[in-house]
Amino acid sequence: MKTLDVMFQLNRIKGKGSVKPQKFEQKYQEKNIDAELSKWQEQNSEKISFLIKKAKDGYNGLLVPEIDHKTATFGYRILRELPDYDVEFLNNLVNLSMFDKLVNNKFLICPEHKTSFLLSIRISCPKCSSINVEKLNLLEHRACGFISERKHFGGQAELKCPSCKKLIKNQEKELRLPASWYLCNDCKDKFDEAKVNLHCNEFDHDFTVNQADSIILYNYLLSNDTEKSTLDQEKIREEIAKILTKHNYTVSENHTIKGKSGIDQIVDIVGTGADQSIFVFINSLIENNSEIDSKLIQILDTMPKIAILIGFSSVSEMTKSIASKYNLSIISSQNIDEITTEVQKIVSAKSKKPDGDKPT
Repeated sequence: MKTLDVMFQLNRIKGKGSVKPQKFEQKYQEKNIDAELSKWQEQNSEKISFLIKKAKDGYNGLLVPEIDHKTATFGYRILRELPDYDVEFLNNLVNLSMFDKLVNNKFLICPEHKTSFLLSIRISCPKCSSINVEKLNLLEHRACGFISERKHFGGQAELKCPSCKKLIKNQEKELRLPASWYLCNDCKDKFDEAKVNLHCNEFDHDFTVNQADSIILYNYLLSNDTEKSTLDQEKIREEIAKILTKHNYTVSENHTIKGKSGIDQIVDIVGTGADQSIFVFINSLIENNSEIDSKLIQILDTMPKIAILIGFSSVSEMTKSIASKYNLSIISSQNIDEITTEVQKIVSAKSKKPDGDKPT
């Protein structure tokens, strides 16, 4: 309920008025998912930047599954090189629009044992289900018109017509296949079509194609806008830390603070001084402005004396209005040099102001 109070407070500030009860629950659930993803992004910002750089430099932006058909297993080489990452990490980056997810292949798998796709195809007798089945072919010798089963023409190496005794030198030209059927060597039944099953090689049992499940393997393609839209987290954090240290602030990163709602809020950078603290929130994706509301909620929940938002390419007048009511500065520049210059100006100006002054 305390989280809802913060949400309603934000809605009142934005002038939205009341929210329809039947729509609020769905919107809150979607917002909660976005908030969780945003929180995950903040906690893993450095890992995200490192993986994106690795994917771009080492894999040309394309991560393709490596398939071992002998063991029917698959994996991604980049994940073996970076053991702290997994497929779920990649899927989160897809949800953040940093990677596109494309179908690489699709395999049928055993409906009971889904650890691999190590399957083979078996034909069996539709009468007794025996796999001791062989295919029989009728051959016609074009030259004399004699028709009989293949076995009567001799072995595989050399064929001879049993009627005219002529040696078959070119099977494709001299022989015709007028018919074929199957024979079950156990029950001796003959049939035109055999029963086709899939066989689970790992656990030695059969199942039908209709019973089979499937698994989809994906390529992960670095989004076209990701490289240009991902802030260099390590560089920008380093520069901001230098500025805060220069102004006698003690710096901590990914700092957890319990808000008024009772929820733990993670702040990218906190500078703690003798009389006041500075909270810095960094948007890791320049084009992703959807999380600005979650940042505002964090600020409302923690109520820092000084807060700086970095990395939002476009800021609405409504957001600027909210910022003017709270000690919040927003830096929209995408250039690291410009960002550090603005941070330097803000920290210098606010450090000189007496406690309680409003920002310009």
